[in-house]
Amino acid sequence: MEELQEKLERSVQELEKFKDQLDKTSITRMEHKRFLEQEVIRPLHSAHLSLRQIRLPRIANSTIKEEPLINTFIVEEIRKNFQCLSSKNHKRGYSKCTGCFEMEKERLKWVTNSSLPMDFLITDVLAIKPGEIRIGLDFGVGTGTFAARMRESNVTIISTALNLGAPFSEMIALRGLIPLYVTLNQRLPFFDNTMDLIHTNGFMDGWIDLMLMDFILFDWDRILRPGGLLWIDRFFCNRKDLDDYMYMFLQFRYKKHKWAISPKSKDEVYLSAVLEKPPRAI
Repeated sequence: MEELQEKLERSVQELEKFKDQLDKTSITRMEHKRFLEQEVIRPLHSAHLSLRQIRLPRIANSTIKEEPLINTFIVEEIRKNFQCLSSKNHKRGYSKCTGCFEMEKERLKWVTNSSLPMDFLITDVLAIKPGEIRIGLDFGVGTGTFAARMRESNVTIISTALNLGAPFSEMIALRGLIPLYVTLNQRLPFFDNTMDLIHTNGFMDGWIDLMLMDFILFDWDRILRPGGLLWIDRFFCNRKDLDDYMYMFLQFRYKKHKWAISPKSKDEVYLSAVLEKPPRAI
């Protein structure tokens, strides 16, 4: 990279040195384009690819405990590049994902006990179908922490993401996970009866129109295999709308494994549930 910088600086100095002569000479557009491609664009592209392939070597006999979600190199990159997206920045964009870019908060999700009844642990949910959950979908907006935690249990999770005021897709990919860029009104690009688990958190809440909710739930039912689990995580809505949304979730006659309703505020409530898709005649 230093050699490339020196080469570019020499080229600029040469151009400045012979500036008067260059003004009097005519250079064709093709020659100028060829110069930029050979002397600037290609070297910069090669340097960019080389930088992306840099990985820190493992330290032998190190006493530092490696973070299971992301390695030390990525932690430092997140701290430097995504510091402006912390919860302390009120202009960060998507407000419902408070703390998504703060790994200290993210690492506690789904693995530590909570005093709230609607917070389920990954170990408890996987224990419902031991050894049967292998692949799933995390439907929401986040930085891939759920997928990272599930990977520790040998479960592959694809995370949907929309870049709502923040680079959620890039962040998920940076952690070595799989982002899927889809909108709410888009049919999911998966074949029927292929997912063992669908998890939703932090995006599909009571602000969604019931007609759109119906479309989303029918598409989830299409890709979820019989015996698969639908994990509704911290869905919230107004108290007066709770019956309508409960009907939407229960219309498919899924078996209830977990079901919890808890107050969020004076006028809003949380709903968390783990439901199992029943077998159906073709």
